[in-house]
Amino acid sequence: MFWGLGLIFLNLIAPPLVHCDEDSNCYYIPERALIEKNGVPGLIVLQCYGATRGDLDSFKLIADSLNWALATCYRSRNHQNMYLNDAYIYRTVKRLVRRYPVDSTRIVIYGFSGQGSQALATAILHPELFRAVVAVCAPEVTITALDTPTMLIDHFIYLVTREKDWNRQSNYEMLERFQSQGAICNLLLTKGEHSIGTLKEVLTACRWLDKQLKEH
Repeated sequence: MFWGLGLIFLNLIAPPLVHCDEDSNCYYIPERALIEKNGVPGLIVLQCYGATRGDLDSFKLIADSLNWALATCYRSRNHQNMYLNDAYIYRTVKRLVRRYPVDSTRIVIYGFSGQGSQALATAILHPELFRAVVAVCAPEVTITALDTPTMLIDHFIYLVTREKDWNRQSNYEMLERFQSQGAICNLLLTKGEHSIGTLKEVLTACRWLDKQLKEH
């Protein structure tokens, strides 16, 4: 009986490791993160047709490896107004930070192709909230109103493109642009055409970002 009461008590004080909200966003918190004295970094995952619980399950390896919290944003997707996507992402991040032990100064956002561009745009729109970006095969970001010489100081951007990616040249141009705005950037060029790549590739990017977040 006392053991049963103990389990009920634990469930009351500790959030479930996986939870999906009313917008179909899903959240995952590694067990280690629940006992950290300080908040852990948070990774927001975007996908072209809306990130789902399946994407959450795929990215758990990264969350467990780095002790990062994880969230998927279901309502951000391609062929939808960029600012509407941005509002959905912003709401997802605010819920992640409010409900879980996440450090609001170490939020990373990931996206592929059109959602890679969305990830970059959202980070530019909210540099006070998003500290780092992983963008794979992203087309050029069109936001220019906020382009100031120092707006991305102490921010980190990891770009991935392919030798035959139609967005390859845009990634070179964005690299120079973000560096001129003060960001610490890395660009990975791999073989192949426009493609989402492997989870290992994203893990490598996140490990690089984790190192930057700890050193700066």
